Amino acid sequence: MDRQFGEHIIHWVTYAELCAPCEINYSVVGHHETLEHDAAYILRAAGIDQLVSYPAIPPGITRYNRTKVEHYFSGISKRDIRRLYARYHGDFQLFGYPTPEFLLN
Repeated sequence: MDRQFGEHIIHWVTYAELCAPCEINYSVVGHHETLEHDAAYILRAAGIDQLVSYPAIPPGITRYNRTKVEHYFSGISKRDIRRLYARYHGDFQLFGYPTPEFLLN
């Protein structure tokens, strides 16, 4: 299932690499946390909101949950978490996400 993107497996490519934000003038940048709102806006802006709709999202699935994040990272060493953050730091900045200090320290 892992597809290649150049020399990289696409799952691990940063958004900065994958989406070329410096080369493409995007009209909309959506966030996972506001997916339902963003999807509705995009469909309306494209003039197709009467033709198609975004599937319903189960309650709470897009809400940030620090406990869940801590659980997901609990089996990873601080060294590796810091390395992951270093790899994706540009994406955090690009999309306006704060540094996850609770994971790094």
